[in-house]
Order: sequence, then C-alpha cells, then structure tokens
Amino acid sequence: MEATKVTFEEGRRADSLRFFGVHQLGLSESHIAGVGCTGRHHGANGLGIVKSIGGRENMNRVI
Repeated sequence: MEATKVTFEEGRRADSLRFFGVHQLGLSESHIAGVGCTGRHHGANGLGIVKSIGGRENMNRVI
C-alpha cells in the first residue's frame, strides 16, 4: 500500500492531490485512487494508472 501527497505551489497558493494504491511489483501497471484534494483541486476524486518504465535495473530509480 502506498500513500502519496503531491503539492503544487504557485506564489503563496498551494494546491495538493493525495493518491492511494498498491504498487504491484512484476506487473506493468498498478491502479491508484486520487482522493482528499485541496485548493483548486478541492473535491476532485478519480482513478489513475501508474505504468512501470524500463527493466528491473530501474526499479529503485526516482524519476
């Protein structure tokens, strides 16, 4: 299970999106849910797909 908060700052204003999901090693993609958004994204909810790129040598690489 993973939980991630992404914040976008512009001047003094900050908007954020929160994502929850399970990253499944060995699969080419995993599904996430976007919930608990703030700022201009307030009330946004939805689903997304996270796709793996590269091979196993890139598993620990941050992009």
